Amino acid sequence: MRATGAEAPVIVPTPELYRDTEQLGALAAKNRLPTIGGFRESAQGRLLIGYGPSLRGPDRQAAAL
Repeated sequence: MRATGAEAPVIVPTPELYRDTEQLGALAAKNRLPTIGGFRESAQGRLLIGYGPSLRGPDRQAAAL
């Protein structure tokens, strides 16, 4: 990440990147890069900020209905 000149990556909200949030967070932390994820759970996956909807929320709402 540093070699490409990244200063603060943004991980776009896709299912593939959601699945790999913890690995991406570990890489970002290793390189001391503040990183933003596109899901609420991104902050729990070692990214600095998780900005966006929770993927678990709609499932819980659907189950309640």
